[in-house]
Amino acid sequence: MSDSRERIDRLQRKETARHASARFARALSPTYTHGMAKRQVRRPFSQVAAAQPPVFDEARDEMYQQIIQCGVIGADPDHQTEWFDETMRYFADRYHELTQDELTRLRTLGERFVRPPRQVAAQPGQTA
Repeated sequence: MSDSRERIDRLQRKETARHASARFARALSPTYTHGMAKRQVRRPFSQVAAAQPPVFDEARDEMYQQIIQCGVIGADPDHQTEWFDETMRYFADRYHELTQDELTRLRTLGERFVRPPRQVAAQPGQTA
């Protein structure tokens, strides 16, 4: 009797597991949307535009990336000045939305970025 009972229990567990995996597979299926479909919400244009980063931030990030890739850090100051002149002309064309004041701020940030770090002079009697 216990042998047949064990077989029935094993079959029931197997059947339950198969049904559970089928339910799980249906829930994950891209074609099965019953009860899971997202309601589409139309957002005003102002919210969609706000999700994009401001032009100045995008230009700043690109400039930092170019400084690192072009090896401007540690270059001769004359070469740095020449590089910044050319790069600011490029950014004025690429990001025509930027004002002259923003381009000046962008250049100032870049020039600060390429400067070597300040050395803190050790005071007598102080150890590092």
